[in-house]
Amino acid sequence: MNLLTMSLSAALMAAVVVIVRFLLLHRLPKNAFLILWGLVLCRLLVPFSVPASLSLWPRLTALRPGGESLDFSVLNAAWPEAAVEGDAGTLQGGAESGLTAAAEGVSFVSVLYFAGLLLTAAWFICAYVRSLRQFRTAVPAGHKTEELAERFALRRRVRILETDRIKTPLTYGILRPVILLPGETDWQDRKGLAYVLAHEFAHIKRFDALLKLLLAAALCLHWFNPAVWMVYILANRDMELARDRDVLDTFGLAEREAYALTLIRWEEKRGRRQPLCSGFSRTAIEERITAIMKSKKLSKSAIVLAVVLVLGVTAVFAASGEPDPQSGTGLSGELSAAGKTSGEGGTAELNWVWPGGENQKLSAEFLCIHPITGENMLRGHVNIIAESGDPVFAALSGTVLETGYNPEDGYYILLEHSAGLQTAYTHLETILTEQGDLVKGGSRIGTVGTTGMATGPNLGFQVLVSGEATDPMAFFE
Repeated sequence: MNLLTMSLSAALMAAVVVIVRFLLLHRLPKNAFLILWGLVLCRLLVPFSVPASLSLWPRLTALRPGGESLDFSVLNAAWPEAAVEGDAGTLQGGAESGLTAAAEGVSFVSVLYFAGLLLTAAWFICAYVRSLRQFRTAVPAGHKTEELAERFALRRRVRILETDRIKTPLTYGILRPVILLPGETDWQDRKGLAYVLAHEFAHIKRFDALLKLLLAAALCLHWFNPAVWMVYILANRDMELARDRDVLDTFGLAEREAYALTLIRWEEKRGRRQPLCSGFSRTAIEERITAIMKSKKLSKSAIVLAVVLVLGVTAVFAASGEPDPQSGTGLSGELSAAGKTSGEGGTAELNWVWPGGENQKLSAEFLCIHPITGENMLRGHVNIIAESGDPVFAALSGTVLETGYNPEDGYYILLEHSAGLQTAYTHLETILTEQGDLVKGGSRIGTVGTTGMATGPNLGFQVLVSGEATDPMAFFE
């Protein structure tokens, strides 16, 4: 799964979470929204999916206005794979020059992406380093907080410090967490101080500092996607809402008004924002006050609904929707068959899956008649009739040996299998895998296109046995 595929898939998931948030923010457990944002975060950072038949992602990626497929070729070409030595039939000789041409054509895109990544990362790093320098002047709060801190003590050692360099309480650190209190804290207001410590200890208990770090990493990788900026903002808001709820669970819902007033008092003193720190009064104060005052005891139906939503979003959006490679059915079409071939590894039983899915007609066969001489001509591959954007499936389980572009074959994928076999897929519009990936037979690896020397949408399919082109139809019944 390439970066753009991950980013677009996450944007679709985020849109669903935003709708759910708008409709059910005050009805569902606040931690349920953090779980949903966690699923979006996994899609942004994890480059593979768990197969699930309910997934909508394959259907959504196959469509755009006008019925054509989404074109990821620009981003795919921005990181062209290095050429791999060896005889690859129709790929031989053209890959190196094609990759060079592709790299030259999209070098600006690549430079622009990495420039944005580095600038975004630099902003986070500089902000965090600046904050740490300010925190160096902090001193232990000592007896002012000892009694209250014991009430919320965790297994991890938590330091409570105070400094005049900040205006509102905050927490930072993952392995060695620190609660930082302003020097102007009203130490005599024990109830207000208890609220503050309960909130900050909740951040530490839930490892919110780690979640903030992962959100920042996702934003750096996907800085070009406005939806990811929205995810970063809303996930941080929901983090504070969830910790506010934790405080109310600790002190009781009867403390809602007193806790809200404490939050408002600290909001009046709000200072500079620290992006990787968790603050007591730093995020969307009006939304937090509203959520606090509307808090009520959670019903069993709300908990069940939250579980259903989390499982539903996971199954429908987070999974890949790829078919079971062992079944030989479903998206892979009817031409799935068990075949035999002999190569360097000897004779092996292999479960072949037709790469064109439901598209089973050929526009050109392995052997054809020369239009001028009338003699048999060895083409070295077959061409499968299909529509632009139709899915392309791996014929066998194997490893992605090479992906790239050359003027003859367009965008292509070369897979290496057992028994000395290789399969090639050419004239693609979209490449959905990368060099070195492990793919299963029947998994979706790309979409049909018209790239290279193609007169119309089709899939070029080639089978190499010990480096020699072999008629692919010999492996299918």
